[in-house]
Amino acid sequence: MLAMCSRQILRKCGSLGLALVSLLSLTACGSGGGELAYSGTVAAEVNGFESGPTLDLRLNGNETLNVTSNGKSAFKSSLPVASGYSVSLKDKQPPGFQWCVINNGTGTVKDSENIVAVNCTASSGDVTTIAGIAGVTGSNNGPAASATFDSPRGMVFDSNGNLYIADSDNKVIRKIDTDGNVSVFAGQQGVSGSDDGPLGTGKFGGPHYGITVDKDDNLYVTDTLNHTIRKIDSNGTITTIAGRSGVRGFADGAALSATFSNPQGLAFDSLGNLFVVDSGNYLIRKIGTNGQVTTFAGTQATSYTPPLDGPLGVARLGIPYTLVIDNNDMLYLSDRSTGIRKIDKEGNVSSYTSNVSGIFDNATVVARDLWGNFYTAGILGSSIIVKVAPSGATSILAGEQGSIGYADGKGALAKFSTITGMTVDKFGNLYTAEAFNHTIRKIVPASP
Repeated sequence: MLAMCSRQILRKCGSLGLALVSLLSLTACGSGGGELAYSGTVAAEVNGFESGPTLDLRLNGNETLNVTSNGKSAFKSSLPVASGYSVSLKDKQPPGFQWCVINNGTGTVKDSENIVAVNCTASSGDVTTIAGIAGVTGSNNGPAASATFDSPRGMVFDSNGNLYIADSDNKVIRKIDTDGNVSVFAGQQGVSGSDDGPLGTGKFGGPHYGITVDKDDNLYVTDTLNHTIRKIDSNGTITTIAGRSGVRGFADGAALSATFSNPQGLAFDSLGNLFVVDSGNYLIRKIGTNGQVTTFAGTQATSYTPPLDGPLGVARLGIPYTLVIDNNDMLYLSDRSTGIRKIDKEGNVSSYTSNVSGIFDNATVVARDLWGNFYTAGILGSSIIVKVAPSGATSILAGEQGSIGYADGKGALAKFSTITGMTVDKFGNLYTAEAFNHTIRKIVPASP
């Protein structure tokens, strides 16, 4: 483009045109004093970016380019030749634990497409403790840094950003509010029971891994040792909605007549049906909006059988613990014996991950972010947090296989012991609870 315009200037203006071109002037003389503008465009060539989130790039601190996939994407702006350009991340790294680096992001505009390279890789995680004191059991409320827990397990955020934790051995549900203060939200501290009622009256036998929230911010908890499903309203009042307290069994039917055996994970679908990991029966049960309990996936058993994919009555769930549901109402189950398994709307079970190099050993908890990434971790020898991207690519965010303990830090420098709870906030940050360390940890993206 510049060469063509240069010839036009030279043809019209002779030596004066040559001088103007040599200075890369943006105007040229000609009959009538008309102007010729020289311009170029800027594009980003993106590689290694995982689908799901948006990579937001800025040109000269002004125009924003929203990149959703790998390949070349161009800014709309046309810039004068010889002017400067600078491409940067708009705010921060994209969510979903990715780390993107812009190469040759600054330069001088040429009269053509100017390409910058953006290379993305899986991010490691930077781990910090946000509540609890490592190795110290207790029930202290107050500022998160001095609060104490006793074997915390399941955890979930409400729509306002408050974090709720099943503090199992304290027999209560604890709340960490957005100001970082810890309080008892439901149950009686250290008192076991099955009574329904408000804070200080209602009791739990042992809330474990299962805790979720409905669209109105009511909490639902699996009271594992009572073999029941409990609801907690915004005032902390507990109501039993399914199962018979103290009765361990297997029976479908009306919710308060149905029986469960050590229920664990919980999740709602988009229609308001509540799915329960009925661990002691090796099943997924469904509590419909009509109040009826049905068997949804798996084959009823009273002891472990090797996992097997297939439909209801054929599939076998090895050691099922927790589950999440995606935007299409597909269920994803953490199975300690094989990793993450997928369950479709008809109850057909299939393997979502293969246990490559043992990284899914003892997968106990599973979480999903808003961009389709899954995260899993576990108990016993599993001391790592694994990310599974929408493409199926796996990476270890934090921890080191076989290294158990307690340490904050980046990537493999962090240490965990018995991860029993996991959830993700709306920004894509990951949170864990550890029954042996008695702590709540936060994991944010860090450079690889």
